[in-house]
Amino acid sequence: MSIDLEKIDKSLTTFLMIKTEKCTSFIELCKNSKWVTNLHRISGEYNFLVTIQTKSLPELTSIQETLKRFGPSKSFISMENLI
Repeated sequence: MSIDLEKIDKSLTTFLMIKTEKCTSFIELCKNSKWVTNLHRISGEYNFLVTIQTKSLPELTSIQETLKRFGPSKSFISMENLI
């Protein structure tokens, strides 16, 4: 099943890697979030890879400000979904 993200006004896809020691709190925030569509624990320098769906860059910026309390992060905005 495919969701038309433009129809629900969430067409901006961002992948965010975050490094945190507050894992339980971070997982709970993501579970209760309306903007997180996937959350993966990953190996390497960062703990988590999060997929975020938003309608705009200002909304994404606001979310990133909220996540600052958990630790450093890197974000990657999807330009195009190829498959």
